[in-house]
Amino acid sequence: MLVACDIAAKQGLLKDKDLPVRLEKVLLKFGLPVFYRALPTPQLLEAIGYDKKSSKGKNRFVLPISLERTTIVRDVPKETISWALERRKR
Repeated sequence: MLVACDIAAKQGLLKDKDLPVRLEKVLLKFGLPVFYRALPTPQLLEAIGYDKKSSKGKNRFVLPISLERTTIVRDVPKETISWALERRKR
């Protein structure tokens, strides 16, 4: 969810600029992880290609615009995905 927020922000779609901070607080409150370890970004990018939302070699992401609203974005640049994944890597 936080990676999706970062992608949405980088794409200029996220209108609620406080959403990632609020979401992270909620996830932490419930003991859920907000960072990941061990998986190299290239392997994650490859796995995204097998996701059910991928179609005809193009990725599709459900990205937040605000708390109540999302949009589907097709063919997000790999550089943007890598950037967002790296932000959540520890």
